[in-house]
Amino acid sequence: MDVYFQTKRLADLCNDGRKLTRKYGKRVAETTEARLQQLEAVRSLEELRALPGRWHELSANLAGMWAADVAGKRDRLRLIVREESRTDTDNAGQDNDPAALVVALSDHYDDLGR
Repeated sequence: MDVYFQTKRLADLCNDGRKLTRKYGKRVAETTEARLQQLEAVRSLEELRALPGRWHELSANLAGMWAADVAGKRDRLRLIVREESRTDTDNAGQDNDPAALVVALSDHYDDLGR
């Protein structure tokens, strides 16, 4: 899948290992990079269930989104994504393969849905 980010700030953070390491530590930086590589390697979010990271669908106010542990099951940091169709303007406006939109790298109890 192609991977996009909800904000430029999130993209800058997730795509810069040094920034991630400064903010969260080396383990989180390495694991975040691994989770992003997993996203790039699959064709749909459903395929993530079989991969490391405890990928799972969210519910309630975050229904339709998926999350993966970034720092381990006991830690609260997670990567939150949703599947999104992207339209290719070079392809007569037809939908392309689904893409992954990274919504957040956040504490498990952050208030994302409100």
